[in-house]
Amino acid sequence: MSAPRFFTYCYLIFGIIINSYLKAQFNNFVKIDAQIRNFGFDAGVGIHKTNEIDNVGFAYGVKLGPINHPKEIPVINTGLPGSSSFKLDKINYVWAFRPFIQKSIYLSKRKSRFQVAYSFDYGGSLNAAYTWPVYIWLYQGRAPFDGYANVRYNPSIHEPNLIGGSSSFSRGFKEGGIIWGLGCFAAATVEWGSYRSLKNSLSLGISNDIFLQKLPLLHNESLNRFNFPALFVNFAVGFGSDH
Repeated sequence: MSAPRFFTYCYLIFGIIINSYLKAQFNNFVKIDAQIRNFGFDAGVGIHKTNEIDNVGFAYGVKLGPINHPKEIPVINTGLPGSSSFKLDKINYVWAFRPFIQKSIYLSKRKSRFQVAYSFDYGGSLNAAYTWPVYIWLYQGRAPFDGYANVRYNPSIHEPNLIGGSSSFSRGFKEGGIIWGLGCFAAATVEWGSYRSLKNSLSLGISNDIFLQKLPLLHNESLNRFNFPALFVNFAVGFGSDH
């Protein structure tokens, strides 16, 4: 089965699951969250629904954020005037777009604004990682003029002592491509706030993203990988009301 067809089926199943939950009686909240993990961060927005009878919850939404390699090393070339930072051996940026679904099992629930709720959350995501090349400012000291050229970074031919920093983050964006993947996660969550209209939550959990091919973050291909396990901390604020 080809990758596009596989992910088309995944999205159809994704939609069927969401539609079945939309027909149930839930309390609805829109949540905005920020998440820090050991290879990057992301921000997201989602619809969270809580079933008061069964003590379960359901959520769906999207997250967006960069993926970094643990061996990325930011440096500044102090030998060149006006230099900015760049990362040795990093040849591509990678940002991941993650539509997700999540189920929550409440161990205790809030009955008033003075109480705290505890839940166990788990779910999965369909990941689209967009990768595009890094451009740098390369010093060129040719008489009678000298200056910087904006070039695509190639550690094989560009010496670090001639690099004056990374170019614009968006430079080379149109030269990128998508690498597909899947993700899963589980977390323990503490929730507090106004009982009916405001939810704050703090989650500590683990996740794993697997892509169909290695993400080309570094020039040294042996260091690149397709599997990204992580620990994460997530903080979210939700606004809503009873169904």
